[in-house]
Amino acid sequence: CRLLPQTPERAVTLNGLGWIHYVRGEYEEALALARELEEVSTRFGDRALLVFACNLSGISLIRQGRLEAGCENLDRGLAECLRLGDAMPLAAYVIDSEASMHANVAFPLVDRGRVDRARYHLARALERSRQIRQPISLMIAHWVGGMLELRAQNVEGVAAHASALATV
Repeated sequence: CRLLPQTPERAVTLNGLGWIHYVRGEYEEALALARELEEVSTRFGDRALLVFACNLSGISLIRQGRLEAGCENLDRGLAECLRLGDAMPLAAYVIDSEASMHANVAFPLVDRGRVDRARYHLARALERSRQIRQPISLMIAHWVGGMLELRAQNVEGVAAHASALATV
């Protein structure tokens, strides 16, 4: 990646590498790549790269326990998704960024006492996932929904999300 001049198309590879660092628990490395993505986004005016950077940095910050900063990054990414509308690329990604950010912001919102806001984002994650018919995004949204219902000790809610997961 680093031997060739940076382009938005090449920067998408950084996003994938950032997610590899994230799933390995290497949050600082993921955050460094998110910063680089944001720099490329600014340099080329590529707003989709900003969405990717906000998603990666938001969830990485949340996993470090930096809930407020993480939520702010995810909110920033969601606002950019609204601005992009249908211009946000879908086909190249296994998990839709908008659905992912709506789902991933729910837990830290609950942890910060903002349960109604978490439920709002969960509903948006489910709505977006159904709209674009992306199975993995829908699975993540239902998993998050089930976990939120578990925290609320709502057995029926957990069962509803589990049933929905079984049909994805």
